[in-house]
Amino acid sequence: MSTNKPPNIFAAPPPSGVDLYFRRALSAAQAGRYAEAESLCRLVLQQQPQHFEALHLCGLVQHLSGRQAEALRALDRALLVQPRSAKALNNRGVVLHGLGRSAEALQAHDAALVQQPAYVDAMLNRGVALKALGRLDEAIAAYEQALALDPRMADGWSNLGVILQDQRRFEAALEAYARAIVLAPEYADAHWNEARCRLLLGDYALGWDKYEWRWRRASFARQHRDFTQPRWQGEDLAGRTILLHAEQGLGDSLQCLRYLPLLAARGGRVLLEVQAPLVSLLKDFPGVEAVFARGAALAAFDLHCPLLSLPHVFATRLDTIPPNVRPAAPDAQRVAAWGARLGPKRGTLRVGLVWSGNPAQQDNHLRSLALRDLLRITAPEIECISLQKELRSDEERALVADGTIRHFGEDLADFAETAALMTQVDLVISVCTSVAHLAGVMERPVWVLLQYAHDWRWLLEREDSPWYPTARLFRQNRQGDWAGLIDEQLMPALRQHIEGVSHA
Repeated sequence: MSTNKPPNIFAAPPPSGVDLYFRRALSAAQAGRYAEAESLCRLVLQQQPQHFEALHLCGLVQHLSGRQAEALRALDRALLVQPRSAKALNNRGVVLHGLGRSAEALQAHDAALVQQPAYVDAMLNRGVALKALGRLDEAIAAYEQALALDPRMADGWSNLGVILQDQRRFEAALEAYARAIVLAPEYADAHWNEARCRLLLGDYALGWDKYEWRWRRASFARQHRDFTQPRWQGEDLAGRTILLHAEQGLGDSLQCLRYLPLLAARGGRVLLEVQAPLVSLLKDFPGVEAVFARGAALAAFDLHCPLLSLPHVFATRLDTIPPNVRPAAPDAQRVAAWGARLGPKRGTLRVGLVWSGNPAQQDNHLRSLALRDLLRITAPEIECISLQKELRSDEERALVADGTIRHFGEDLADFAETAALMTQVDLVISVCTSVAHLAGVMERPVWVLLQYAHDWRWLLEREDSPWYPTARLFRQNRQGDWAGLIDEQLMPALRQHIEGVSHA
C-alpha cells in the first residue's frame, strides 16, 4: 500500500512580500533539494521566527528527509502561529503516522477536516491512519468519501484496493487497482499492489509479470542496482558469468535459492550476492561458485538478475515451482556445540519459537504476537527454545529470566548459527519471518502462524505450502485474533503431535 498522500510542497507561495530566501527555499524543495530548502528556511526564521510558511516548509522537508521527530517539532511551531491551518494539521498527521502514532495521526486529520471539510488529502490520509488502527470499514468509507469528491485520484483507488484486499474482497480490490491504472497507466504502486493480489490468488502468470513494476516504485530506489552489465532475461548462459543479487528481505532471498542450480544447469557460472547474515550459510550452496555479502567487492560478471525476478524469468506457475534445494548441512562442530549446550531434552517435544519479525517492516505489528501469548502452549511435555535474535521488551526479558523460555539471541551471529541450533529442536513454530523461511529451506518441520491479511507467498486456504514441503500453515480467522488461532488450531495440533511422538 502507498503511504500517506505526500505533503503538498508545491502550493502557491505566501502572499506578496515574502522574502527572497523563502522563494528560493520553495524552489529548492520543489526540485527535491531538501537540505538546501531547509537551510534557506532557517535563514528566513532567523529574521522572522514566527514565519508560518517557513516553519511549515521546514517541517515538510524534514519529513521527506526521513527526520520525523524534527518534522513534528517544526510543524508544532507552525501550528502555534496558525493553529487552524488545515494543511499544517494534515501534514502533522502524516508525520505522526510516520512515527507509528496512528491514533494521534487520525486526530490530526480529523482536526484538518474540521477546518476544511472537503479537504481530499486529509480524507485520504485519514483512511491510511484508520487502516493502521485496524478499522478497515471506516478506512474504506474515508477513501470512498474522498473519491466521491475527486474520482480521478489513482493513488486513492490503489490504496482503497489494498484495504479491500485485506478484507479478502479480492474482486473489488482488483477492480480498484484497474481503475487506478486506467487513470494513471504508469502508476507503479497500483501495478505492484495488483501483483501481490494476483500472486496471493495463485495467478502466477500475470502476478509475476506485474511484480516487475516494483523497480519503478519510489520506495524501491535503494534496492536498484546500477550495473553497467545487462540484466538477464532468460537468454543462453553457456560460458557466461551471472550475478544474482538479493533485493528485499532475508526470507525472500532464501525462498529463491531453488533457482540457482537451474542457472548452473544452463551452463552459467553463478555468483551470489546476499545479505551478510546469509553468507556463511550459503558459501557451499549447490551450483554457486562464490558468495558475496552485499556491499563487498564483487568478482567480474557478464549479466545480473535480482533474485525475486527469477520466478518471472522462469515463467513459474503453481505447478512448476522448482523443488526446494537445501543449503549444505550445518557445520558439525556448531551442531555438537549446541547439543552440548542444550543438554538432554526436557520433555517429549523441543520447540523452537519465533514470535516477532523485523520492526522496520510496515505490517510487523500485525504479523507479530506477544511472547506471553505464544507461551500459552507451554506444558510439561514441551521445552521452549527461542530462535529469535533480539528480545524487544521488558516482558520478554522477564520470561527469559524466569526460565520459561531459553534464549540465545546474542550467540546467533548469523543464519549458519541459527541453522545449527535449529537442528536441536523437533519443531519450529514461527510467525512469518526469515526464520520460518530458513526452517523451510532446511526442510525442518515448521508451523507458520499467519495473520489474517498475510503475505502473498502463503496463498489462500491451504494448510501446506508449495514452496516448502515441511511447512504447515495456521491462519487467523479474524484480523488480530492470535488467541483464537492458538486456542482453536495450534494447541489441539500440538496435543495431537505430542501423542503421535509418544506412541511412535
